[in-house]
Amino acid sequence: MVVQFHPYFYRPLDRAIWWIEYLVRNPGVGARLRSPIHDLAWHQYFLLDVLLFNATALVLAALAVYALIWHFCCPRRQRQKTEKSD
Repeated sequence: MVVQFHPYFYRPLDRAIWWIEYLVRNPGVGARLRSPIHDLAWHQYFLLDVLLFNATALVLAALAVYALIWHFCCPRRQRQKTEKSD
């Protein structure tokens, strides 16, 4: 019984024609079928908050690696000499 009320299309062209006819028969439906991505602001569309977070995480990780390398590779004698000379 459900098959009687739901159109079943064999070709994509038939489905496209049916949707165009549906939109012509029901004029207010087109606005509801519109994708919500068109309502986003430009900074939301380009995901700038995610890019900023990733850039910040990358910079902090690079600074942490640099600090670890400097701490373990630089002998204490050289660090103490530079601190005494200041």
